[in-house]
Amino acid sequence: MSVVHRNKSLLITNRFHLQLYHYARGTYPAADGSVTTMLVNRCLIPLGSTDAEESFVSDENQYYPMRPGCAYFIPAFHKAGVKLTENMRFLSIQFLLDFYNGIDVFSSFRQIMEIEDPTITQRANEAFEIESPYQLAPRLHSVVFDFVSRIFEKTDVDKLNLDVLLLPSFQDLNRLSETCTAATTVAELADLCGVCRDTFSRTFIRKNGISPKQFLNRCILHRAYTLLSAGDMKVNEVAKELHFTNEFYFSRFFKKHTGFSPKQFRRVYGH
Repeated sequence: MSVVHRNKSLLITNRFHLQLYHYARGTYPAADGSVTTMLVNRCLIPLGSTDAEESFVSDENQYYPMRPGCAYFIPAFHKAGVKLTENMRFLSIQFLLDFYNGIDVFSSFRQIMEIEDPTITQRANEAFEIESPYQLAPRLHSVVFDFVSRIFEKTDVDKLNLDVLLLPSFQDLNRLSETCTAATTVAELADLCGVCRDTFSRTFIRKNGISPKQFLNRCILHRAYTLLSAGDMKVNEVAKELHFTNEFYFSRFFKKHTGFSPKQFRRVYGH
């Protein structure tokens, strides 16, 4: 008898950490095509309209008219424009997927993508109709992982340099990524990994495509995103929680990186 083991696949499966931030269906004509940057990966699924070809997803290199039967992927921190007409019904899923170290697996992915697969639309739409949140939760995970799988099928995964995210030195960053604030320094990251700051910065940039400071900013933004989405804290309380000097500096930081003020963001994406 011969048994084939897929141990690396098990390791990756157990390390994947999926966080879902937005799951909504409807129309949103306020999306006028302006270029924005979001803190999360976006999956947009058009459900059809009488003027579908006027809605689009674009970046500096690509332009996709939104076609029913397709799903559109916009990676986190990638500048892209989205135009949705008042008649365009769509389904939106926003998520992050990391290896428990605060670095999203698409952190070096710098393009939008069109996935032509009507089953994604069907499964996402069917899941939305499930009333029980306990039944919906695993189904929604399944929809997102299926979508991610399709992205990987169309991508040279080796270029994403994902294996480095499994190394122990980067796994150690997980705790800090969940607790870091505006007061956290690159030197603290280097100390955590047991190397000097200069060596740490060079290695980090080479392996991840972003600087340690960018990594810290993204972790802070992710925490801010979660706190603002929950809606339980005032903006000044979020600023205090993240150790900003005051609400003004937090708001300026948030808008610089997202294009939204915290209050604008909460109006659009708050629960």
